[in-house]
Amino acid sequence: MTSGEIAQRLAGRVEEDLALFERFHALCEEELSWLERPDIEGLETLLEGKEALMKEIEERAEESAPLWTRFAEEGGEGGERGEDSLIGRMEENVGRIRTLIGRIQEVESAAADRLAQRKREAQDALGSLGRGGRALSAYRPVRIFSPRFLDKRE
Repeated sequence: MTSGEIAQRLAGRVEEDLALFERFHALCEEELSWLERPDIEGLETLLEGKEALMKEIEERAEESAPLWTRFAEEGGEGGERGEDSLIGRMEENVGRIRTLIGRIQEVESAAADRLAQRKREAQDALGSLGRGGRALSAYRPVRIFSPRFLDKRE
């Protein structure tokens, strides 16, 4: 495979990867909006889709690694890269992917913060429920149990 063919394959893969990262970013944004709602029913399906997409991105990265290595070995990293529109487009898309990754990290961080806040809220609610239950039990009448056996000896 020539360096031009490698560049074409990589450019195509980078465009596809960009589309995957855009979808992943959209799913992250949707997850954050789910966490802002009082009811998170249905979030599990979203998380499963997000996980499947993440696996696909990782698999594609592993498949592309040898191409990137050959591209670098055959001189794709040096020389007149800016003049070749294919390589220029590929560099632009790689830059956009890097930007998306930064945005994804920001959204994921915000989602983790929101999830931690919801966890604290749930713990507080359960704690007050437990304290309320103990307080109510103090006002319940004391049960007097009937004997479980009768002593028939007299």
